[in-house]
Amino acid sequence: SDNLIIIWNVGTGEPLITMDDHPDLIYNVSWNYNGSLFCTTCKDRRLRVCDPRKNEVVA
Repeated sequence: SDNLIIIWNVGTGEPLITMDDHPDLIYNVSWNYNGSLFCTTCKDRRLRVCDPRKNEVVA
């Protein structure tokens, strides 16, 4: 599998952001209350906090 997080523009069907920071299967993605950050968990048992505006893992 590709282990990607892709955020889509649903109006155009085009990807806005693609993140490939996960080495294994992604289990979960959850956004914070205002949509500025999201966190992920994957099979490597690490929690990642991501900033989609910067397209990077911040914690």
